[in-house]
Amino acid sequence: MKFTKYVAASALALFIAVSSAQAEKKNIVETAVGAGQFNTLAAALKAGGLVEALQAKGPFTVFAPTDKAFAKLPKGTVESLLKPENKSKLVDILTYHVVAGEVPSKVAVTLTEASALNKKTFKVSNTDKGLFINMSKVVMADIQCSNGVIHVIDSVLLPPAEKAYTKKAAEKNIVETAVAAGSFKTLAAALKAGGLVEALQAKGPFTVFAPTDKAFAKLPKGTVESLLKPENKSKLVDILTYHVVAGEVPAKVAVTLTEAKALNKKSFKVNNTKKGLYINMSKVIKADINCSNGVIHVIDTVLLPPAGTEQTKTTSSKDIIETAVGAGSFKTLAAALTAAGLVEALQADGPFTVFAPTDAAFAKLPKGTVETLLKPENKAKLVDILTYHVVSGKVPSKVAVTLTEANALNKKTFKVNNTDNGLFINKSKVIKADIDCSNGVIHVIDSVLLPPAEKKYNKTENQDVKKFLSSAINHGVSHFNMGNHKTCETIYSLAAQALVMMPDSSVCPNDKEKMRMVITQANHSHDSTKDAWAFRQAFDQMLAAQ
Repeated sequence: MKFTKYVAASALALFIAVSSAQAEKKNIVETAVGAGQFNTLAAALKAGGLVEALQAKGPFTVFAPTDKAFAKLPKGTVESLLKPENKSKLVDILTYHVVAGEVPSKVAVTLTEASALNKKTFKVSNTDKGLFINMSKVVMADIQCSNGVIHVIDSVLLPPAEKAYTKKAAEKNIVETAVAAGSFKTLAAALKAGGLVEALQAKGPFTVFAPTDKAFAKLPKGTVESLLKPENKSKLVDILTYHVVAGEVPAKVAVTLTEAKALNKKSFKVNNTKKGLYINMSKVIKADINCSNGVIHVIDTVLLPPAGTEQTKTTSSKDIIETAVGAGSFKTLAAALTAAGLVEALQADGPFTVFAPTDAAFAKLPKGTVETLLKPENKAKLVDILTYHVVSGKVPSKVAVTLTEANALNKKTFKVNNTDNGLFINKSKVIKADIDCSNGVIHVIDSVLLPPAEKKYNKTENQDVKKFLSSAINHGVSHFNMGNHKTCETIYSLAAQALVMMPDSSVCPNDKEKMRMVITQANHSHDSTKDAWAFRQAFDQMLAAQ
């Protein structure tokens, strides 16, 4: 029995490794639809109006139930959930399968629980029998998508029922909750004077460290009255936004932090002591007041943001383009961004991390290279090179030094290597780090990064797929010959799914379509022997065509 599990697990690990390494960068919805075994999930997402949401930037982690998983539900359940009058219940179930952020399996196995998009918690358990989400087993992990990752599960997750009291408490947003509490009158007045009421009634989520009226009373006499004057609005806004963090940070997460960045882009210290949790010198006296758009932690002292130097203010008020142009050493980069039509994109909110080659770095390229790239007919190639220098999100050097690789905007990967000689991106050295901009950060590099060339599909060169198919067939045959037809079918089904997930440069579209057809047929069949032979025939035809 152990040997059987080991072989099946080995085959699964092989399929995941190949599909993850070569996966086409489709978004989560496109990937699920293309796989052919998530027809019910696709229909449910459409009925729940969630297709567009899961095609957004994300990233998201989706625990995706297969058609067979939905088929385990009591008869008529799916049909009932797809009715318009049950949309809210359907959305609650579907969002219970989604986590904000990308959580690969190597991280998931370290967790004991996680919060879904519907703000409900599920259990995560890594056992000898595999990784389980509540009672659902992860049968295929780490299917990479352009906006996150999919882990396939064998049963539908059903969210816990809400208690009436909890539901009522969560109906109020942060501002409504604070006003109703009665102990935040000064904070409410300050938010109104600062024009921040509407902002903190938005969707969020936000985490607010809320000073009580007594906390404001500790300030020097006349301070509050002065701050509420219209001429001091900018100072008041700076103080108030220093109490707010983007995202929901419950106490159990806060106690693991040492610092955090507030909405005004200034950092505060977080210190979990024997006497309690402190934000700078302010003590959290009540934690985890849940609101419809985030969470409130009550503090006993008003947080005062550190004064910024004039130089810091000037730098951070400029976006990435303005900062690069103002530096004077990125003229070639500026010209290239203009020619590629990327100026406006890098002036957007972001945030972005740009590894910016200097003029001297561009000068290292072979003579005539830059001039050729700037020609209109080479725009696609230029865009590919430039977007290989940009990462979505703000990655300061203190984070970069902990990485081994990262994905650029062109969806290609580069190496990150922190050595005794400095931080390197592929072979390019970071010669100046952490130039803060209003929409991200710039790290200056001494050489232009050149993205790896994409291989076109070539039957004679596609040896990796041949090896993968041969390995899958051999694993399946050993089980089939021992009479374990169901195990054989499972191995072949996972292999077929992995092939569908591979890019067109590795598996031609016609072969993918054949695999989808066999997967669909197997999903509607209950004959493991017949299904195993159908998969085997498809594999043999694909190998013969190679």
